[in-house]
Amino acid sequence: MKQQLLLLLCFLTLGNITAQVKLSKDYSYSISKPYKVFDGDKYYFSYEKEVLTFKKNKKKILVQKFNANSLKELVRTEYKISDLFPKNWQLEAIRQIGENVFIYYSSWDGGKNKKERLFVKKISFTDGKFTENFDKKIISIDGKVSGVQVRSGSFSLKTVDKFDIIKLDNASNFLVKYRKKPEVKNDKLIFLFL
Repeated sequence: MKQQLLLLLCFLTLGNITAQVKLSKDYSYSISKPYKVFDGDKYYFSYEKEVLTFKKNKKKILVQKFNANSLKELVRTEYKISDLFPKNWQLEAIRQIGENVFIYYSSWDGGKNKKERLFVKKISFTDGKFTENFDKKIISIDGKVSGVQVRSGSFSLKTVDKFDIIKLDNASNFLVKYRKKPEVKNDKLIFLFL
């Protein structure tokens, strides 16, 4: 009985200690106008007094630009993925350099060529849209590139993180790191070649 009474006393004391009686007078907040929610993967970037969001789901991409102080939506551009990217594309990385956001994606050409390719697209903070005619191929590799396999759906696996894009000291340069799939999957033989 004494233990239960002591435990009750402790809970009441802790509740009073952590409760905030008055709001601070130097704290204020504001709420922006509501905007339509977009479900999917979300990436956020800031430049000067603006925030840029890149959101993607299976069918669409949404690029939004907000004023960082008022949270007012300045730009809202929606794209169909099929209009921007090839059928077999895979998002690899999103990086910001100054007032530009770069979208790195890979694409497997499984036809006669059998090449893994890495491309980049650019979104500008100025207008909050993809820059037209900026779809550059960075690298093309003969054969498959290895990555991490994850489950996508009930039974299928997909390979992600095939390319590692590393920002160098100079803000305009990146290093692209990848590993080709070994032709032989026998660890004893692979060790001999190293």
